[in-house]
This record gives sequence, C-alpha cells and structure tokens, in this order.
Amino acid sequence: MRSVRQSVSMRILALAAVLLCAAPLLGGCLDSDATLTFKKDGSGTWRESSTVDMSKAEAWLTVFSGQVRELEPDDDVRARHDDVFPDLDMAKRRKALSKRKGIEVLEATSTLDKKKKIHKTTLAVRFDSLKALFASGAVEDATARLARTKAGHWKLTIRHAHLDGAIDAAAARLRALREGVLEQFKAYWGDLAIDITMTVPTRIIATNGAREGQAVRWQVRFGDLADPKKLVHEVTFADAEGLKLTPFTVASGDGQENAAPK
Repeated sequence: MRSVRQSVSMRILALAAVLLCAAPLLGGCLDSDATLTFKKDGSGTWRESSTVDMSKAEAWLTVFSGQVRELEPDDDVRARHDDVFPDLDMAKRRKALSKRKGIEVLEATSTLDKKKKIHKTTLAVRFDSLKALFASGAVEDATARLARTKAGHWKLTIRHAHLDGAIDAAAARLRALREGVLEQFKAYWGDLAIDITMTVPTRIIATNGAREGQAVRWQVRFGDLADPKKLVHEVTFADAEGLKLTPFTVASGDGQENAAPK
C-alpha cells in the first residue's frame, strides 16, 4: 500500500504535470501558440512557439524542488524532477525526434535574450500519420485517441498532462487542491496564455473548442488549469470519401516501435 507520504508526493507531482507539461505548455510560459493541420490521409504538420520568462521559471523551480525533496524520499525520483525545463534544449529535441519514424523535423530553434531572460522556442514537424505525431513525443505529455463514433464519424480526443487515474477519480477534491496551488503560484504564472488551433480535413460535427471554419481553437489561461476538462480537447469531424485514417490510442513518446531504424 502506498504510504501517506508518497501519496502526498504523487499529488504534488501530478499538479506539477498540469502546470508544466500541458502541451505545448513549458514551465514559466508567458504565451504559447500551437497549430495542428492534417489531411485526409492523416499526414500533416505540427508547429509550436513558446515564450518562457526564465526569471519566473527559476524562482518557481526553487519552490517546486523544495516541495519535492521534502515529500519524496526516493533520490532517484527526485533526480528525475531536478531539471523540469529540458525542452528548452531544441538541439536535443531535434535529435530525439529524428530517431522517430513517420516524423520529419522542419524547424527546431531556441533563442535567449540574456538581458531580459526571455527564452523563445519554435518546433515544427511534418508527420506521416496522426499516430506517428503523438507517439513521437513532438506533442508533449499528451494522450491522443482517434476513434469512430456510432454515427460513423471520426472523433479525435487529446488529453494534456498525464494524471493518475486514482487521482482523477477524486475530481472535486483535486480541483480544490489545484486551485490552492494555483493561487500560491499566481505570481509566477498569472500571465499564462496557451492557444491551440487544429485544422481538420472534413466538416466539423462537434467540438469543445471554438469553431473557425475548418479549424477549431482552444484557449487555456492560468485559472483554467484547475479544471481537468480544460486540458481535454475534442473534435468530431465527418467521414468522407478519400479519408484514410486508422483508429488508435497512444501516449506521447509511447512505444519503442516508433523508433526509426538505425
């Protein structure tokens, strides 16, 4: 049975996942924009641009690390959370993604304004299939599911940030806990702004985002991170002649079978 000490630690880490890993969110983001476009054969492009205030990110990291080290007795687990900004290293991301099949990196750049301590990153990839995109890890910390509906349409569901199922079950209590944590860190992340736009190849049937023609747009702001529903993006689009899609469920970076052959 998991100890009380470990249970509290897991909750802190789950909250950190919401704050740090809701793709395309990076720790300390001032703003982040992402666009996903795919064609009838499932191929397409993913592009994300993020701006990180390193002063705020480093200040928050000091607080976060202290909580993890106090609550987590396992040195190995603590070590995995010491560097929570690895994705600012775009050369490393390019190298990692280049080993994934069905993915081509078009752009991976990182610039730092040392005076203002503002870090900007851009990543753009071309993918052969939606499954290849999400399995590659290009869209971080997300679980994607493409499935047929009873009416014969297609539904794509993207869940951002991995949360333990047992923790998800206590939704009301978790939301209250999140709100308390968010209030504590508002000084660091209050300006958070995430915008995600997806363009689908056929008529949109339903979505929990805002429709813009053939596209859907989702906006996530700081206070929204307390609500798990805000981290789930769904769009149902019509079946049509020429669609060549295959149902799948995959987590970001999931499966060694996605590694490109040497």
